[in-house]
Amino acid sequence: MPFTAPMNGHKLVLPGRAFDPASVIELIRGEGVTIVGAVPTVWTDIIALLRAKGLTLPSVRVAMVAGTRVPASLFADFEEFGIEPCQTWGMTEAPGATRGSPPPGSDQTDPENRRRLRQQRQRRAAFSVQFHIVDEDSKTLPHDGVARGTMFVRGASVAGRYLGQNESETVDWPDTGDIARIFPDGTIEIADRAKDVIKSGGEWISTLQLESAATSHEAVAQAAAISIPHPRWQERPLLLCTLKPGATVTAAVLLAHMASSVAKWWLPDEIIFIEAMPLTSTGKISKVDLRKIYSKPF
Repeated sequence: MPFTAPMNGHKLVLPGRAFDPASVIELIRGEGVTIVGAVPTVWTDIIALLRAKGLTLPSVRVAMVAGTRVPASLFADFEEFGIEPCQTWGMTEAPGATRGSPPPGSDQTDPENRRRLRQQRQRRAAFSVQFHIVDEDSKTLPHDGVARGTMFVRGASVAGRYLGQNESETVDWPDTGDIARIFPDGTIEIADRAKDVIKSGGEWISTLQLESAATSHEAVAQAAAISIPHPRWQERPLLLCTLKPGATVTAAVLLAHMASSVAKWWLPDEIIFIEAMPLTSTGKISKVDLRKIYSKPF
């Protein structure tokens, strides 16, 4: 955005250090912002404060969301406020790697398919950017929307090496650390972070899908799945959840709700309700901190 906004003659509004929900809302309303980019945790706090104060964001047309998959409940919140949610993907090393534009023909499909496309995929590669996925043996996988593998990226906006490394250490295809599917229409679906995916009994469990299943319950505000050691299955899921203000739900009820959208053996061994999620400096849920607290040896 620091490059594309001025290139296209758009006003760029930056919040600086005042990144609390109240300041961001005031800035958006005062400047008439039409497109807003933020990670889901920031959006969740903004919408909670809008509801509490009875406010809206009348100028906002599009919510650009990245960092992690958008929970189904947050999509519903966007629709309630008349905002079009749009997922994208990028890294500090690969800014703006995907664009918000949908694939050709998507406007001709039924509303349910369009909604599914917005919820599950991180759209298409940007100008000059290429993606490919590989299996555990580094064999290139097809872009058929079925094969899932580690995603690599390259392009004019993608860093090839880090500060302190010399030119001989430049990488042609940097590893994104994401597990993804790539579809024939060029859209990308991030299945999980390679470091977050849970391998239980030799089979993979997607933490993103577990979290999405949990946050689809009306009482759940945020969810984070982490792996915990298991004496037989090597790893099993543990789910941490925060609840919406005034909402209640038991672990048993939430498990029953999740069972309608994920495989039974994926279901977490335990659900723990906590007051607040630890966040990184960019507003993402810090699974590193969650693992330090909750991932205990068996």
